[in-house]
Amino acid sequence: MGNENNRPVSGYNARIDAHLVTLLGYWPKCVNAEEQINLIKWFLDGDLLGLQREDLLGVLHEHAELQDALSKLDLDAPTEGKHPPEFRSGDPVEVIVNAKNLTHHIGTVREAVWHFKDRRWNYYLEVSGKRIGKRYLANDLRQLRH
Repeated sequence: MGNENNRPVSGYNARIDAHLVTLLGYWPKCVNAEEQINLIKWFLDGDLLGLQREDLLGVLHEHAELQDALSKLDLDAPTEGKHPPEFRSGDPVEVIVNAKNLTHHIGTVREAVWHFKDRRWNYYLEVSGKRIGKRYLANDLRQLRH
């Protein structure tokens, strides 16, 4: 049994598919080749989600609309200007209450997303199995011990 890409149905492949849906959702909003390349670099940094770069590249090559940008990308070059995230998916954290963050939450990081314009990581949380829609910056969060 497989999905439309002839890959077996699994949690791993579902994460790849969800990551791809995000990329394809942002793709039409890219106004130039540089933004397209940066979006592909973000996609290839899927190790944050526990995804292998080789698997992600394979999925990208299945989409004709991405081929021009892929051909311009130096796949061996490190991602420039992007430091590693301070928190990883699954890290236990709490929200630091202040004028910007009025609600105290204790939960886990469900996703770290690089904000291209602000050039910094945004973090999304899960609290008691519920996704919190607000995005947080690193200085809004405090890491908790496991």
